[in-house]
Amino acid sequence: VDVSNSDDVFTKHMDTLFLITHTSTFNISLQALMLILQITTTLPEAAASTSTDSTSAFSTSLKDRFYRTLYASLLDQRLASSNKQAMYLNLLFKALKADTNIERVKAFVRRFVQILVVGVSGTGGVEFIAGGLYLLGEVSFYR
Repeated sequence: VDVSNSDDVFTKHMDTLFLITHTSTFNISLQALMLILQITTTLPEAAASTSTDSTSAFSTSLKDRFYRTLYASLLDQRLASSNKQAMYLNLLFKALKADTNIERVKAFVRRFVQILVVGVSGTGGVEFIAGGLYLLGEVSFYR
């Protein structure tokens, strides 16, 4: 089995998933983000990895790419009209709980608080705000 070929295939599939997050409807993007989170949480950590340096570097790079995409999704205008806001909050909670980079988690919390202050896209969204406040309480509980 050619390992480099399978790595290339995996990378192409991941690139396709990230492309979906940027070009599809919000609900489909959310599903792609959930799948990417599932994949990234099964990859070895860079510090604790017994695998090769290239594998842990790829894992770290993929996780960083996921969190950049998720961070950008916080400002997605389509979130306000989505019927999947609870699923989005669940994804955000799982991602923040799984993140080992505390500075990145702090940045997410700061941005998320800003979004909650103005409401989702400035439209209010009382249920989303209440869920977001609950999420923040739970995230701080795990830290």
